[in-house]
Amino acid sequence: MQYPSAIDLSILGQFIQSLGIFSIALLFYMLNRAAPRTFFRYWVGAWFAMLFAMMALQAVFRFRPALDYLEFVYFFGEYLFAALLWAGFVSFPNRALPSWFSWRWVVSIAGCWSLLLTFLNLPFSGRFSIHAIFFAATLGPAWWVLRTLPISLEHKWVKQFCLVALTMLIVIFFVNGLPLSTSGWVDTYFMETYYAYQSIFDVLIEMLLAFSLITIAAVNLQSRLERTNTLLEAERDQMAMLAHKDALTNCFNRHALIELESRLLERDGLIVMIDINDLKIINDKYGHQTGDEVIIKVAQALKDCLRGNDYIFRYGGDEFLVVAFDFHINEGNERMREVEQYLSKVCIDSDTGYTVSISWGIQAFSPDTDLDYALGKADKAMYKQKNLNRAPDKA
Repeated sequence: MQYPSAIDLSILGQFIQSLGIFSIALLFYMLNRAAPRTFFRYWVGAWFAMLFAMMALQAVFRFRPALDYLEFVYFFGEYLFAALLWAGFVSFPNRALPSWFSWRWVVSIAGCWSLLLTFLNLPFSGRFSIHAIFFAATLGPAWWVLRTLPISLEHKWVKQFCLVALTMLIVIFFVNGLPLSTSGWVDTYFMETYYAYQSIFDVLIEMLLAFSLITIAAVNLQSRLERTNTLLEAERDQMAMLAHKDALTNCFNRHALIELESRLLERDGLIVMIDINDLKIINDKYGHQTGDEVIIKVAQALKDCLRGNDYIFRYGGDEFLVVAFDFHINEGNERMREVEQYLSKVCIDSDTGYTVSISWGIQAFSPDTDLDYALGKADKAMYKQKNLNRAPDKA
């Protein structure tokens, strides 16, 4: 019984490697169609470049010497794989390639070097050794960029896994380029066996690298989906609150506070309860239209003097409520004094100099503070100030 030679095993191994890379390239292509990303597109190109390289090598070995010129495609394809792999890491997750980088120069240099190797007056084993050393070197920049790939700490293992796979690929090609067969300490049978199954080793490592790249892409997609979901939830909350607007002041109405209540359990801030002094007297003496104008003026004062991201509610007929996140109580008091100064210039009756005034109370809240408790404290503080500031009937 005649056993297959090392060359036959090597050709068979390369065929298996080609099938493996074809599966990887097809998988990357399909995933990129489903979730297109710039970095993923580079990786799709990298695996197709490797696929064409392996197909060319298969053709060279099966139809030698008629198709020896396809060695150029093999050498060039692997160099292009390294460049596209690097480009994918550089552009991850949504960055641009450096301004100094030029694909024209990459293709030109890789093409000229591949052409030189193809027609170098050496047996293929010698040319392959040179190529293997240079290919291992061209993978170095991709390895270096991978070290600083921006991935969250919880997914750091993904980057480490990819680093291991890429390091193994660099090492195995560097070993392939060493003239081990001429070393006296390496057994000839061992070398023949190694080279017979070398393609199997290569495809196993390449599959590990491909799996790690897909995992990196999946982690990025998961992060994007989480951010999108967060934005959608925020937009949903915003839309829900917009449905609860007060028609007169365009502030949120009392029902909108329910939409905001869940956020009070997660953040620190202030609740300010505001009451318009003597609004009933204003309505009785000057009419409800004037009273409405006063309410609008108070709402405008709050909008002008408070921050743009503070929530202002029309809480009742003559009451407003402000919810301000991440706001120190001292600054809150200062802003409310600005509101008072603003309203002191709003004159209702030019003959008497009657101006608009408010009473207000502030209560800080935290994740441990109950909403009703904070509202109650702010309300009590507001009424305490209202009683202290109560003046004789201005009517």
